[in-house]
Amino acid sequence: MLVIRLSRTGKKNAPSYRIVVAEKARAVKGKKLEVLGFYIPITEPKQFSCNKEKVLHYLKNGAQLSPTARNLLCDHGILPKNQKIKIVYGRKKTVTEDPKKPSVELKDDSKDKSADAKIVEAEIAEKETTPKVEPVKSETEAEENQIEPDINPEENSTEK
Repeated sequence: MLVIRLSRTGKKNAPSYRIVVAEKARAVKGKKLEVLGFYIPITEPKQFSCNKEKVLHYLKNGAQLSPTARNLLCDHGILPKNQKIKIVYGRKKTVTEDPKKPSVELKDDSKDKSADAKIVEAEIAEKETTPKVEPVKSETEAEENQIEPDINPEENSTEK
């Protein structure tokens, strides 16, 4: 299966991309069938060039588009705008129903802790702050716990 995707070129911290047609199983920087255009996002304005006839030819013959390539082609008028895919990178968004707050909030994992996790964290903090105190033993308990030395070492030894 053929796929139209971006292949990164350029130096470190200076990306540029080629729009290529390649086998889907091949590596991104691997062998390409054809280079259809280029995209340089760091220039102002962003540079984009693509052979529209070849892109439409490959799509008509069954090639698939990667999501990023599809959005790029939609933004530059090669494909219709309604084919654009919404890609979300980063934190998940949650929707709230409170009319006073905005309709979309970013979900923060540190605020979304269960009650059990909070209790465990409180116990750990308490253990770290309280000093450990051992109970004082009486003299008789201390004497009982001491090991008495062997009186006759000859009786306990085994001969070979």
